[in-house]
Amino acid sequence: MRFLHTGDWQIGMPALFLSDEARTRYTAARLEVIRRIGKLAADQKCSFVVVAGDVFDANRLSPQTIGRALEAMADIPVPLYLLPGNHDPLEAGSIYNSPAFAKRRGNNHVLDQTGIHQVDGGEILAVPWASKRPGRDLTAEALAALPPEPAGCVRIVVGHGQLDTYDPDRSRAETIATAPLRAALADRRIHFAALGDRHILTNAGIDGRVWYAGTPEPTRHEETKPGFCLVVDIDGDGPPIVAEHKVGTWTFLELDAQLNGHEGVERLEAVLDETPCKDTTVVRLKVMGTLTLAANANFEAVLDEARHVFAGLEVWGRHSDLVVLPDGGDMAALNLTGYAAAAAEQLKETAATGGEAGRAASDALGLLYRLGASV
Repeated sequence: MRFLHTGDWQIGMPALFLSDEARTRYTAARLEVIRRIGKLAADQKCSFVVVAGDVFDANRLSPQTIGRALEAMADIPVPLYLLPGNHDPLEAGSIYNSPAFAKRRGNNHVLDQTGIHQVDGGEILAVPWASKRPGRDLTAEALAALPPEPAGCVRIVVGHGQLDTYDPDRSRAETIATAPLRAALADRRIHFAALGDRHILTNAGIDGRVWYAGTPEPTRHEETKPGFCLVVDIDGDGPPIVAEHKVGTWTFLELDAQLNGHEGVERLEAVLDETPCKDTTVVRLKVMGTLTLAANANFEAVLDEARHVFAGLEVWGRHSDLVVLPDGGDMAALNLTGYAAAAAEQLKETAATGGEAGRAASDALGLLYRLGASV
């Protein structure tokens, strides 16, 4: 059996952290990656594709979103097996029962029943979600009811959820216990577990037979290895051959910047300048250090320029600690007299105290400096 394992497409993801322009391109990329997956499956001569849950971001999406997704899926030239996950469960009003989905084209098959599904080369044990909070370990339940493997048949389980080795809240009833998986693999009731919900490409470390493919396009900065899918070869009881394939085109980049004077700002500018594919890169900055008014004005100019070319750029406020303190040159450059000079001096003193008031004073001085420089 050779198949392609992917998951967590989350079609219809709102991506509110992006501008309208970037969001439109990001949405298009999340559809186009489906076509790349289909081409890869054909090039690699896969018998079928499994999507291990969260095909859609929600059950209530616009007909346009559903229709365009189904058009992309229809371009996949091999059978496509879709598993409902926690984002798109088989609850009342499920997207899989919508009129738009009922008219789907191509080789799409919804794994809407827990149990065995026959596929080219073997069997799929499907474990779909019927609600967002099923209140039990669905995978362990399905494995417990699994009959012995027919002789000469390759069987894989396609499930969704966090393994107990990765879930920080192991008390959640939906967490997938590894012990039943290990037992089912050991007695050859299953040969492989293709899982979804974890957006990071992950070998779960169970004899190389339990994997998360991750999301084919990143969804947030915390994902350390998104943008992949897997081509899996299983030949009898031998170890599976799992090949990683990069299919994503977007990058969520997190940068730590130490900004102490103009030199730190220049280093950050160089890093941003050297970053490839800026129009499909979303940057989150953690900034630390102390800047003068002049250096901070330079920093703000660098950010303004970068925002014109990157898909997104933000300074992560709650993980940043940037202090702006004017020096003598800054105050002289303001060229203020009388009341204005006295007010600026008071702002300088407040800025030096730190805290919320200090940050507000620093912002006010920065704005005053930029306004003065623009005159």
